[in-house]
Amino acid sequence: MTPGFWISSITVAGHPTRRDSSVGFESGLNVIYGPSNSGKSWVLQCIDYVFGLKADEFVLDENSGYTEVRMGVRTAQGSLTL
Repeated sequence: MTPGFWISSITVAGHPTRRDSSVGFESGLNVIYGPSNSGKSWVLQCIDYVFGLKADEFVLDENSGYTEVRMGVRTAQGSLTL
């Protein structure tokens, strides 16, 4: 069965001097793993935020310098960025 859509990427952007930071996903099951304090929960919080988490419940750490979160989504018909 083909899903209606799937998340292809999560990107934080807008830092004045750093490149955008992005995590890519493939269709199907994806596993996010790594050592403590490496950003696993942050990726999930970004997904929650794009899907409608209240803005006051999501804090884009101003100390990081990034100002926006983007999520790439793919369907059988194409792709878009939220």
